[in-house]
Amino acid sequence: MPEKQELDPAILIQANRVVADSLEQCLRSGEIHHAAETSSFTGGNVYAELGELASGRKGGRTGAEEITVADLTGLGIEDASLANLVMTRSIAAGVGQLIEI
Repeated sequence: MPEKQELDPAILIQANRVVADSLEQCLRSGEIHHAAETSSFTGGNVYAELGELASGRKGGRTGAEEITVADLTGLGIEDASLANLVMTRSIAAGVGQLIEI
């Protein structure tokens, strides 16, 4: 939703690292979108996409004093990954119920 905004754009400007789940999508409808509209913040200020951190291609914070902002606008792969994690842990714990669809 392009109109949704939860953070003041100044927070992104002050952050040490800004991470997007999808930079292309965040430039259209996310905190990055609002910061780019109201300040000098651009897509070039984004440190990484979430996949780059998850795969280890880029590192995360290097100290507790660093401020990281994650702009997660929602990708299907995020939902599928979480569902898989919940299913795997539920099976391992012997809880839950399998529903045939």
